[in-house]
Amino acid sequence: MALHVTAYRCEECGGPVFAVSIGNAGPVEDVGPGGPEPAPHGPGVEPVGNPTCIRCGHEQETIIPDTPVVHFPPMPWD
Repeated sequence: MALHVTAYRCEECGGPVFAVSIGNAGPVEDVGPGGPEPAPHGPGVEPVGNPTCIRCGHEQETIIPDTPVVHFPPMPWD
C-alpha cells in the first residue's frame, strides 16, 4: 500500500491544493481533453477526502490549465 500526494495551485487564493490517494498502483497523470487529473487515479488507487487548499480551505477538484502540478513520490503506507 502506498500514499500518493499531488499538489497544484488554488484557483481562489493561489495557495497549494493537496490531493491525496492511497493504493497499490503507481501515480498516473491523465492529460486528456479535460486536462490532468488532480490526483493519481489508477487501478487500486482511491482518493482520500477532497483536494483542499491549505491556505484558504477551498475544495478544488480541477487543476488550473498551464499551472505546475507536483506528483510527490509514492510513500509506503501500511
